[in-house]
Amino acid sequence: MHQVVGKKLLYILRLALGITVGVICGVLGITGIAGVLLAVVVYIPLHLLGKKTSLSSTEGLIEYIGLWLSTWCLVYTMLYVHSGT
Repeated sequence: MHQVVGKKLLYILRLALGITVGVICGVLGITGIAGVLLAVVVYIPLHLLGKKTSLSSTEGLIEYIGLWLSTWCLVYTMLYVHSGT
């Protein structure tokens, strides 16, 4: 039971951090490889935590990437891309 709770918590933490890093990248106007590097640097401790607790270290990785990238694009577009009208 304890391992199931830990797994869910790690999964939710990865989702929340994916959104948070996406917002940070968008608000700061980060583009290109700098945004990717920031996302990787934030994910590494989560990966190590998953390995340390013998939980799946890749569970939630695809969701993390998807939420980070989607949030980054949305926030950046809302703040920095202006329509020509």
